[in-house]
Amino acid sequence: MAAQQLFIGIDAGGTKTACMAVAGRSKAMVAGGPGNLFGVGRTGFAVLLRGLVKALRARGRIDARQAASVCVGGAGLGRRRERAAARTIVAKLFPRAHVAVVDDATLFLWAAFGPDEPGIALIAGTGSMCIGRDGAGRTARAGGWGPLLGDPGSAFALGRRAIAHALAVRDGIEKPSPLARAVTRHFGVAGALDVLSRIGVGGPAAVASFAPRVLRAASRGERTAARIVAEEAAALGSFVKGVAVQLGARPRAVACGGGLFANSYYAGAAARAIRATAGAGRVFVPRVRPVQGAIAIARAQVTHAAH
Repeated sequence: MAAQQLFIGIDAGGTKTACMAVAGRSKAMVAGGPGNLFGVGRTGFAVLLRGLVKALRARGRIDARQAASVCVGGAGLGRRRERAAARTIVAKLFPRAHVAVVDDATLFLWAAFGPDEPGIALIAGTGSMCIGRDGAGRTARAGGWGPLLGDPGSAFALGRRAIAHALAVRDGIEKPSPLARAVTRHFGVAGALDVLSRIGVGGPAAVASFAPRVLRAASRGERTAARIVAEEAAALGSFVKGVAVQLGARPRAVACGGGLFANSYYAGAAARAIRATAGAGRVFVPRVRPVQGAIAIARAQVTHAAH
């Protein structure tokens, strides 16, 4: 890689981590394992970053320790305490760099809208979160509270509601359905109660793993699944409306990202809900990666420091 100012962006996801190094027109990409600070802990997070530094050196003879600016973003970094812990780890690995630590929604906001353009970024993957920015650069957020208290419209929410339906069928509260039967087949158990042991071991990711089945059933007209999908999509619309209310402006553009938006059925349902609930002008799924937002933030740090 050319001997120019080096920028490093890292998107630390729940299942995998993407790292991009940019210097001038040269670019290198490496990948690592899970990077959610809650999931891997501080030691695991540090090990992950050291592995990325080694991978960059092996891939393009890049000395990441000479980086001018580094941005690390990801799930679990939305709160001050976690950001401070991550910043300490990053600063030790990149001693010469300006360091920024942000949540995953902020990465996506910058990737979709750049450093200045107003817009709202909505993420729906295993969890869910929404963040927006107005023309004056002010930001507002909704969600990101985790599976216990939040994450509506997420893969976890879809899976949880389907499993809860199967348990309600078992208890005689709700009528049997193809969706309830699909729950036991998916988890490879004889009855709905046995699902609890599977999700007790696998946690939120195990619950979220059933979301594709819910979406498939809904797209084929299964009533219970269709109702769940419609209601969770509506919750995403409420997220966008909440951010718009905080910013005091009707959203002109909403960028949707995260694994669930790869499903065209859900993307369509969410877009309709966002337009109906928040009055958004443009709802789209941009062809960008959050790690590109990390690079944009890293560049901006150097630009701002120079002024």
